[in-house]
Amino acid sequence: MIDVDQVLAELWANTPVPRYAWWRGKEYMIGKRIYLKEGETVFTFHPGDYGKAADGVWWIRPPHGSMGPLTDHEVVEHDDGTITVSPSILLPGQWHGFLERGVWREA
Repeated sequence: MIDVDQVLAELWANTPVPRYAWWRGKEYMIGKRIYLKEGETVFTFHPGDYGKAADGVWWIRPPHGSMGPLTDHEVVEHDDGTITVSPSILLPGQWHGFLERGVWREA
């Protein structure tokens, strides 16, 4: 018998297609943590991805915006591997919102 939940989880783990939701007029997106493989020095991020570089700097790519480092933000890493960033993330003309426990939320 096919385990549909497992198949969907495996498909989601290997696809750049984001998981979006709308609630009360705000956009939400489940982010995805990207881990560098041994020997890699550059991230390949899709919208909603985030990860920690070998030098300890966290990098993000918001749902709508370009990739950038979180050098001016506080980042809390949770036991499940997700992160919470504060203060809000602002990329003028691209994105303003929050990343809380791995979920992107529009401001």
